[in-house]
Amino acid sequence: MAAFLKGLYQRYVKDNSAEENLVLLSVASIFLPFYLSAAVLLFIVVRALCLKITRKMIFSGLDIKLVASFGVLNVITPFVFKNWLGVACFAGFALMLVFALYVRAVITERLFSKIGNVIVFMSLIPAFFSTFISDPRHDMRSPSFFFNPNYYGAAITFVILLCAYRLLTDKQNKALLIIAIIANLYGLWQADSQSALFSIVFGILLLLLFTKKYKTLLVVGVLVVLAVLALIFVPQLDFLLPRISGAAQNITKRATIWQAGIQGFLENFLFGRGLMGYVQIYEKFGGAKNFHCHNLIIDLLLSFGIIGVAPLAAFVVRPIKKAFKSKYAPLTFAVLGAVLLHGLTDVTLIWIQTGALAALFLSFPYIKEESK
Repeated sequence: MAAFLKGLYQRYVKDNSAEENLVLLSVASIFLPFYLSAAVLLFIVVRALCLKITRKMIFSGLDIKLVASFGVLNVITPFVFKNWLGVACFAGFALMLVFALYVRAVITERLFSKIGNVIVFMSLIPAFFSTFISDPRHDMRSPSFFFNPNYYGAAITFVILLCAYRLLTDKQNKALLIIAIIANLYGLWQADSQSALFSIVFGILLLLLFTKKYKTLLVVGVLVVLAVLALIFVPQLDFLLPRISGAAQNITKRATIWQAGIQGFLENFLFGRGLMGYVQIYEKFGGAKNFHCHNLIIDLLLSFGIIGVAPLAAFVVRPIKKAFKSKYAPLTFAVLGAVLLHGLTDVTLIWIQTGALAALFLSFPYIKEESK
């Protein structure tokens, strides 16, 4: 046991630079209670801004110009509308953007492998505790260590797609990857996040498409169709998706939210009214009470407006463009597809843990190949 622990220390701490160790620490913290995640990420970002060497690493190139433009355009808006919740959320959002810059500056192939291992192992912890933690605000569904069950479901989406990608492209640690997938599916069942489940299925199909596993894609596609038919026509399977019977009611409720969000956006379409701006407009436009628009695109437009969201869109598009020339393209596009599908019905990325995961995964196209 001592030799095993010494080996782990050698590989995951001693052999790394300080920056790599901090990235791995941030990854591990994502799967712990969210206040610990926030503390770790805040420390990393503040340290990066205070040290000259790290400032030089992250404050160069087009990405920092886009982040700075986004900050300048949007930092004042929530003050204008007295959107104090939006002020606090924007601080957290800015933290995620600087963290994304930091990871993009230090990511390498070797670090990617270690990040993947830490994600796989650490994801087992919230999966285990999902048995014992429930949220009375969300029908006793489990959020585990996340703020609510839907955020936990979003995190599981990243984990399962990473595991699936490594199963398809790497021959190592297959048993651990399969265990992690099973454990996270259990966590997803406890969270009962239907949007996350559909996003995972869609992401898996995209992974198979981009890795050119066409026969497997056909088989999985048929199995998905059969599973959907079984859920529709076999009532005894309702326990697998306990809330599926209320799907129509949920969509009706969210339709009022989407409509109110669009009307709120049109009222201030250039600069928006800050994050969580939906809280200020839902009554005026007859929407259901909620913190956000339950749609990622509508929520971003309501928050930042067309002009305010433009540099953020460019910041996200840059790694997507890089992904076309990257060997990590299948993972990038699978995650992107899953996030966009999930974003049709929920807003789960504007949170410390899920935002950090998004920042990590969008850094993978920046991976520098190391000389051998």
